[in-house]
Amino acid sequence: MIDLGTTNFYIGVPSMPRHKFERYSTRLFDEWDEYVENTLKLPDYSLALEVEEGSVKGGGKIAVVLGALYLGIGNYGSFISGLQTIREQISSAGDFLAERAVQPFELSGVLPKVRKGGWILSASATSIR
Repeated sequence: MIDLGTTNFYIGVPSMPRHKFERYSTRLFDEWDEYVENTLKLPDYSLALEVEEGSVKGGGKIAVVLGALYLGIGNYGSFISGLQTIREQISSAGDFLAERAVQPFELSGVLPKVRKGGWILSASATSIR
């Protein structure tokens, strides 16, 4: 699997009851999964989301096998425009995950810490040759 992108978040809020935390993490994954399915135009990919309780910490990862990435790039005309489009879709999915993760805690006034990375598709055209 090729790591297309990761998004990590930390929200410094008090621990919540287990049943609420399970509902929160399940809802977060379901919403992110639906968003990625509608946004990312790759034939096959993998999503992983880990969320830890206490202060809420989590990380999402989107990965793909090389064959699916190759087919996905081909859907956008040229190789370079395909890479750029998929990279933008992955970045958008990371932004969505971070926004949705924080939404239930917005009234607490806590500012989340978000870090995105692992962008295999951010290489320039000259370094790909």
